[in-house]
Parts: sequence; structure tokens; C-alpha cells
Amino acid sequence: YMFAAEMIRLISNNNPFQISVVLFFREMFAYQDKFARHYAEGLDGCGLEQESKVRRAYYTLVRKLVDAFKLSHGQEMNSKVLQAYDFIQCCLLHLLDVDWQPYDLAFVNEMQLPQLFLSIAKETVKMR
Repeated sequence: YMFAAEMIRLISNNNPFQISVVLFFREMFAYQDKFARHYAEGLDGCGLEQESKVRRAYYTLVRKLVDAFKLSHGQEMNSKVLQAYDFIQCCLLHLLDVDWQPYDLAFVNEMQLPQLFLSIAKETVKMR
């Protein structure tokens, strides 16, 4: 997760809605057989320090993407940027589709994830 967060920082110039970031995520997710039920799944026996490092890395990646969506909320985008926005949004939703644990509650609250989900839902529903 930290590698992905660092790659976004390096190639995005603080705007992850770019083709370079889309290509990075496309390649990263292409090699996933299935998504874990929790970001720390499979770390049993690795120790609390390792689990803490993975948790911080996951939170860093999610925070970077959530912050980008909060900054772009309500701004007009051209069609090319909108396609990247939709793709990165899909990636973020995949990352957030985990079995959250009680110790994740502070992060969920800090990132205001329920409000983010409602905002995304409102954006995807078009009134005619």
C-alpha cells in the first residue's frame, strides 16, 4: 500500500486523476486474484509491528485518494479528466470494500467515509 501511495505522489503532481495514475492502478489491480476481506488479511503471526506498518500504509493510500476526491468535489472537469476520475473512484471503492474492524473506526470517522459514500452515490445518480 505504501508503494502505491508513494507512486501516486510521484507521478500525479497532487492530482491523481491523470492517465499515469490510471495506468498504474490498472496494472496493480490486474494482478490481484481477489481482493482481501481486510487490508491486514494474511498477516497472522507476523507480529503487531508489521500489522501496524500495513495499517499505516493502507490508511496513507486511502487518505491520499479520499483527500483528492474531497478537493475535487463540485469542480467542473473536462471529459478526459472525468474518465480518469471515474476510474480512480472505482479503485478507491474497491480499496474501501473491506471488513472494517473496531480498531478502524477512528480512521473511518476521521476520513468521513459514510459522507464520502453518500457523496459518491449522489454523483452517480442522475435525475432526468
